[in-house]
Formats: sequence, C-alpha cells, structure tokens
Amino acid sequence: MNDAIYGAIIGFIATISGTAITLFYQYLASYRAERKLKAALLEMFIASVSSYENALRLELTASDWNSNFWDRCQLEVAKYFPEEAVEFNKIIFNTSSFLRPLNSASSLERLLRLKATLLAEKSRM
Repeated sequence: MNDAIYGAIIGFIATISGTAITLFYQYLASYRAERKLKAALLEMFIASVSSYENALRLELTASDWNSNFWDRCQLEVAKYFPEEAVEFNKIIFNTSSFLRPLNSASSLERLLRLKATLLAEKSRM
C-alpha cells in the first residue's frame, strides 16, 4: 500500500515538474519573440518619424509623405508605445494641409523630442 502511495506521489511530482518546465520554456520563447517584435516596431517607428521630419523640412504635403508603415501598423505600435504613437498622430494632424503654415516650426521641435525619446528607448533595449 505504501509503495503505491509513494509511486503516485512521485508520478504526480514528476508530472507537475515537467508541466512547469514546459510552461516556463514556452513563456521564455514567447517573451523573446515579443522583445524582437517590439525592437523591430521601434526601429520602423523611428524610421517613420525621421521620414515625416524630412517631409516637413522639404515642405511636402501629408499626402506626399510615404506613410505605408504608419497606416498599416499604427495600432500595433500604439500597443507598445502608446504615448509616443498618440504624440506622432497629433503632430501629423497639426501639420495637415490647412494647419501646416501655423504649426510647422513647433511640430519640428516636437518631432525632434519624440525622436530623442524613441532613441532613448532603443538604447535601453
């Protein structure tokens, strides 16, 4: 009787240990994949901010700016960098065609601050 109980306890502990190890490795793998995705999105976000800064400097209209990445991935970027994504959308709106002459200089300053914030985040990663 005691051998059966001991065997059941050992089997239970082995099963729980195996499950815990498996779950830990799955968590670690998904954490690594999440960090890679976040780093890639940050890199593309920095490129979009730089691209928009150059478009403002060249006085291109918002429709002339190549916003393919931003149009497709802004919700995903907002998942990881919510304040920065909102700030970038505000800058884009404030430099839309009818507001551009009024807000161009201040928007360039805001873009530079945003870019500095994103670069600081990149260096922490």
